[in-house]
Amino acid sequence: MNRRDFLLASLAAMAAAGTLRAAAPAAPRRVRVACFSKTGNTRAVADLIAQALGADVAEIRPAVPYPADYQAAVDRSRMELESGETVAIAPVALGDFDVLFVGSPNWWGTVAPPAATFLRTAPLKGKLVVPFFTHGGGGIQRCGLDASRILEARGARPLPAQTFPGGAATRQTVADWLATLDLAADPLAFADVPRGPFPLGQPNVANARYFSGRSWVAPLTAMAALNCPIANVTFEPGCRNNWHRHAAGQLLICVSGEGRYQERASYRRPGRVLHPGDVVEIAPGVEHWHGAAPGSWFQHLAISCNPGSNKTDWLEPVADADYLPIGAKTGK
Repeated sequence: MNRRDFLLASLAAMAAAGTLRAAAPAAPRRVRVACFSKTGNTRAVADLIAQALGADVAEIRPAVPYPADYQAAVDRSRMELESGETVAIAPVALGDFDVLFVGSPNWWGTVAPPAATFLRTAPLKGKLVVPFFTHGGGGIQRCGLDASRILEARGARPLPAQTFPGGAATRQTVADWLATLDLAADPLAFADVPRGPFPLGQPNVANARYFSGRSWVAPLTAMAALNCPIANVTFEPGCRNNWHRHAAGQLLICVSGEGRYQERASYRRPGRVLHPGDVVEIAPGVEHWHGAAPGSWFQHLAISCNPGSNKTDWLEPVADADYLPIGAKTGK
């Protein structure tokens, strides 16, 4: 049995049992699904999730229903979004849960107003929340980012958002997506992480071996045509990445906390102490590292330059002899 078939079989077993389990012998995770759906596309995805995980679906309904005509409905939603109006919704019965999937159509590039109200008012503190969206061709746009901002402000732990073309989701595509999620994660494990102006994102699992401690990554852009990927990167105190180089360079914009940056001595630049507002321009091929100060959390925006040709080469870890003297030499 290959890996995908194994994961699908596991999901089927979960559905049959009506529970989702973390690694044995952990207690069953209670899963719920909630969604706002105008045309039925988002509800269809919600039903597929519920079937795969043995969960129930709760409808999010505006207190004042939208017009039956779809265009009239989205026109009303545009006025609601532009005015910043909070759209009243009917009560949503969730019951007890550990993991909540929340669905919305992509309306005007963001979360539909009734779903946004639900995210801002539902009892989500300390819960894992998985946003998902349907669209008519616009993709995810700001939906995932806006949902993560709301959820983190509420003390919830958002997992990566997913988007599905309207009417195109299948049991297979939903199962493949569910198999990528860590639904056994403990949101309270991240309670000590400070929240800056950008989402925390997800643990930097893919590159964890190149970092000396915990780090998180939150992609902030999704439009490939702009050719300018930007991500918010968070470092816990003392965490730094390995020496590395980017074939086409990189820009860092410091957001919060205090950080450190250093290039190889051969480039004749001293190590830098970084503060919010600092900008670091890293030329193509320059070997360098960056991370948090010993006693401070640190966040920066990482901007990939010329992403089509930009390859990262990871090198050796940064020695304390390089890391620790930077603040002492500059006096901060």
